[in-house]
Amino acid sequence: MTDLVLLAGGPVTMTHHITGTYFMCNDWHDGVGNHTQTWAQDPFAKDNTSHRWFLRQNTGGTVRIESYANHRCLTAGANPSDIVTLRESTDSLNQHWRLVAHAERGNDFYLVSVVHPRYALAIADHLQGNDRLVGLTRMWGGPNLSQLWRIYPSSEDQD
Repeated sequence: MTDLVLLAGGPVTMTHHITGTYFMCNDWHDGVGNHTQTWAQDPFAKDNTSHRWFLRQNTGGTVRIESYANHRCLTAGANPSDIVTLRESTDSLNQHWRLVAHAERGNDFYLVSVVHPRYALAIADHLQGNDRLVGLTRMWGGPNLSQLWRIYPSSEDQD
């Protein structure tokens, strides 16, 4: 968890392990109810912050994943099949995520829902490509590489 401590506090960027696509707000904004997606084009080319996130620590070793612009929280739905959305911050466990470190890679994590502990964040439709919605997918026998995200500091000078 040392790597996670280094990331806490400042903005981070996340990329999908298999596709190399960025985890970002769908359609470049973090409006309430909006989804998240993967994106292959350079997010720094646009004047936006939709690819930046904050990891805010909760009690019990979990985090809230907050958008950079308006601090909207990544929120799991009532059912694992619901596409995750951005919502205003609440005390709901639907906004709590466990970051499970990959055994061999320092800044690579599985983002596991606290309310759906057998599910991790991944490309929702399992199609490993660009511009795909992000949602929860089942961890059959444990997490797999399609659910792995690299998390690293997002420098302010990358705009």
